[in-house]
Amino acid sequence: MLRIEAQTEGRGASDPAGSSFYLYAFVDAERKLESLSSIPNAEACADFRLFRVGTVAALAAPTPTADFIGAVGERNLDDPAWVAARCRRHEAVLELAMRDGAVFPAGFGTLFSSAEVLLDFVGRHERQIAGFLRETADHEEWEVSAFAILDGHDLLERTAASEWPDFLSLSAGARYLRLCRERTALIASAKRLACRAAVSLLSELQHELRPSNAVLRPPRPRLRVTGNEINGEQVGSLVLLIRSEQAAALRTTLASLNPACVKVGSPLRLAVSGPWPPYSFRPTLD
Repeated sequence: MLRIEAQTEGRGASDPAGSSFYLYAFVDAERKLESLSSIPNAEACADFRLFRVGTVAALAAPTPTADFIGAVGERNLDDPAWVAARCRRHEAVLELAMRDGAVFPAGFGTLFSSAEVLLDFVGRHERQIAGFLRETADHEEWEVSAFAILDGHDLLERTAASEWPDFLSLSAGARYLRLCRERTALIASAKRLACRAAVSLLSELQHELRPSNAVLRPPRPRLRVTGNEINGEQVGSLVLLIRSEQAAALRTTLASLNPACVKVGSPLRLAVSGPWPPYSFRPTLD
């Protein structure tokens, strides 16, 4: 049976030998976290603990220190399969914890050497953590990404026409040869134009939705998608912190935007993902 141990003291006696405490998140101190009982392979996570300090608590679990530190740790962190499995577990715990209320998510691989060190950290940052949990209660993080097929013929022709005033006066054969000759430079120009268009479109979306908070992000290098409706390279994204009841409006708005982009000949297509733990809006805890 999954055990959640509420602790207000952590002076060495509860520290498993050879282990550190792996931090998943900070939560309200009164949380029951009953949803964690449904985590897949619960036996492997049967030692969750809540370290309470004032109005907040740290959700953590003992983990072998050597898994992350030293020669074994270096080998593990260089193994994509090992990292991916533990990232999935980390996100599964956070997603379940979110069902019970607001979370201040910790990044993957956040370790504390002892319960005492963890409790001291929580105590020093209790006010910031509590404030964040209040601000994000009943909120969700969503990301809207803009994609474009940067090497598509139509986009390259439009880019060439904007870059070279005489391009459209050339014969079809001459235009084709010039496109082939200048392809690499045109793709770079097309990306710049698509990125500017993405910022404009995402800014309009932000204004329409009026989220509690938002962050415009530059494109992630080499992030591409292939699907029935969305294809191409990411050219920008908008991360939103919205009230839970706004999620339906977000989906409805996006459902109308992609057909509108097609209608006006825009190369942009929008995709939405979420809800996520509110990583993008966390304050920095020094």
